[in-house]
Amino acid sequence: ARLRRANAELEVLYNVERQLSETADLDALLRDVLSLACSLVKAEAAAILLVGEAGAKLYQFRADRDLGPAQPVEARRVRELLSQAGPPVHFTFDSATFDAKKAAESHVLLTSDLQVHETFTASLSDARTTIGLIQLANRLDSAVPEDWVLRIVSLLASQVARGVVVKRDPRGGFAVVAA
Repeated sequence: ARLRRANAELEVLYNVERQLSETADLDALLRDVLSLACSLVKAEAAAILLVGEAGAKLYQFRADRDLGPAQPVEARRVRELLSQAGPPVHFTFDSATFDAKKAAESHVLLTSDLQVHETFTASLSDARTTIGLIQLANRLDSAVPEDWVLRIVSLLASQVARGVVVKRDPRGGFAVVAA
């Protein structure tokens, strides 16, 4: 099992790196990463909140349907979410201690019909500042260990942050993409 997980981690890094080099479109890259993440850890949904000079966008993915293009996110909500940024974290909301307000404050997914009972979140950082968050919600397979999902989210966060910096930097040969 450990060997399978280590192989999966290497595959994640390889696939994201390949997508970085093949995809000139930041939006397409982020959608692909979210799809890959959900498939790999068997999560119900995933999201990336990305902050840029022009504001913030939320990219969402659900395996059961298309959620459409990225959506703008209001500045107050972005500040709330980024204020919680730190090391990768796992939240669970069981029915006995469920606090709807806390649950709503801790997840970035905007789909109102998704009952979030578990999140795995990591910050996206460009070495100077936090530029966003990546979050997976609701493991569909409880046999997938929490610590491994956190590791995958952390690996994805570092790769995605690097990819965003590369795609936004005009010196890297790509067009500037406003977030």
